[in-house]
Amino acid sequence: MTKPTNAALFVAAGQALYGERWQQPLAVALGWPVDERGQNRTVQRIKAAADAGQEYRISPGVMADLAHTLQDRSEACAGLARQIRDEPTTRAHNCEKGA
Repeated sequence: MTKPTNAALFVAAGQALYGERWQQPLAVALGWPVDERGQNRTVQRIKAAADAGQEYRISPGVMADLAHTLQDRSEACAGLARQIRDEPTTRAHNCEKGA
C-alpha cells in the first residue's frame, strides 16, 4: 500500500472534520484568510496537489494542529457515543410511542 502524501492527509483531515464542504471551515480554523467567496488559495493548492498525488510543503505545526483537532474531535465523538449507548432503551422506546 502506498503511503499517502501530506497533501492527501491534509485533505482527508479537512473532510473528516468538516465534511464535504471542508475547505473554508478548515482555513478559518487554521487562522488562514479567506476571500469574499470564502476560499483560501493555500487550501486550494494543497487540494490540487492531493488530487495529483503530489506532496505539498505544509508546516509541521499545521499538521500537528490538524492531528490535535482530529484527536479532540475523536474523543468528543467517543464520549457522545458512550452516552448514547448507555442511555436506557426504555427512554428511547417511550419517545417512539409519543410518551
